[in-house]
Amino acid sequence: MLRTIDMRTFVVLTRLRNFRRTAEELHTTQPAISGRLAALERHFGQWLIERGDGMFRLTSTGEQVLLGFEAALRELDRLSDRPCA
Repeated sequence: MLRTIDMRTFVVLTRLRNFRRTAEELHTTQPAISGRLAALERHFGQWLIERGDGMFRLTSTGEQVLLGFEAALRELDRLSDRPCA
């Protein structure tokens, strides 16, 4: 199951390209960010980010996931701004 917090974490992580800064921005811990990314990678059954030796790059699946998450989060934000009927 995908959680909104995991989607938002992935979007922020891809923008900042740094686990520590992502944790700071989201007011959480670096292990929490790593755990959310690991959960997403388990969900999709593929690596989403190539990392190591100072490298941080989205995989092709990660790029597709990012686009989908950005669209989904925009729509959720739009819906939450609408008054209830």
